[in-house]
Amino acid sequence: MALKGKYDFPGIRRAGTAALTAVVAGTAWGAWILASPFKPVFDAAAGFLSEWLANRGLLIINLGAIYVAGEIDQSRFDKAFDQALEKVKIPGLTDAQKKGIDDEVIKAFRRFGRITQS
Repeated sequence: MALKGKYDFPGIRRAGTAALTAVVAGTAWGAWILASPFKPVFDAAAGFLSEWLANRGLLIINLGAIYVAGEIDQSRFDKAFDQALEKVKIPGLTDAQKKGIDDEVIKAFRRFGRITQS
């Protein structure tokens, strides 16, 4: 097996490069590298690293996507819960209206929360 790996993953290489570029762009030194003439070197190294990890069975892109999806679902749950707290302050709610508020929060929680037996 070569240094690069046995398999060629062009899609993972491109996505990994994009993901690592996004991460590095958030730092002061990373913004400098991405604006400098060294960007092609960075892109090549990021692509190599992504493909090398994929050849060893590590898909860091999936882990990142799962993390981001969890953060989005959690923010939706937090927003639904905050809206429910505001709606509950309204006097004279009927039972059907209370159930509707509960259903919105439960729906948002089911996207975010994971309940298992272990």
